[in-house]
Amino acid sequence: MIQLTRKRGYGQNLGELQEEPKFGAVAVPLCHQGRVLVCLNIVFLLRAVKDKQAQHKIVAEILHTRKLIEERFGMRG
Repeated sequence: MIQLTRKRGYGQNLGELQEEPKFGAVAVPLCHQGRVLVCLNIVFLLRAVKDKQAQHKIVAEILHTRKLIEERFGMRG
């Protein structure tokens, strides 16, 4: 799981957690000089974000937001 998360650049939960099966989440690290400083995440109700296209849109938006933040603050991965 860690290798897949690193490879794609984000982590996700689509209801796999037994404690919170109704929720999904996407998270991305914000890095500077190879170190994770903070993570940015979005949590959503799975019933509100049912289709894969909507989930992909969330991933695209959070990745774009990470890029903007890292550029704005001069952060480098």
